[in-house]
Amino acid sequence: MEQLQGVATGVRHTASVVSPGNEQPTSTVHIALFRINGQAVEMQTSKAIGINEGDQLLVVGASRNGVFKALAHRNYTTGASHAENWWFSAAVSLFMCGVGANFMLTAAGGHEAVPVMLFGAVGVAAGLFFLRRSWRTRTAARIVNAAG
Repeated sequence: MEQLQGVATGVRHTASVVSPGNEQPTSTVHIALFRINGQAVEMQTSKAIGINEGDQLLVVGASRNGVFKALAHRNYTTGASHAENWWFSAAVSLFMCGVGANFMLTAAGGHEAVPVMLFGAVGVAAGLFFLRRSWRTRTAARIVNAAG
């Protein structure tokens, strides 16, 4: 887990709104793009991100393709901090692993075992992927909270 600390410059905010239609609720992802010490930073959350030009920040995450993907932040200027809700994501991830494992065990004796086994394996793999992300978000949140 990497950390960047410094002054936010070139701050831009945007949002991605997804509406699946059929009277289903919309989903909004808030995105903040800025630089700290010349490093491009991107943060995506389900809540509006309170970062302004000139704010003193600590961001925790990882660099990918030249962009620092922040999982959590502390804004020293405003006193606010934010990290996504990791425990709900972890619970859903564990559920996905359990369902996938159940498909794999159920398929072990059937005549259509390969497709069901493959479906279960994909479920387990997806669950493990999201569980890893939840754990990383938890770690980032702990670092940010300790820096308070």
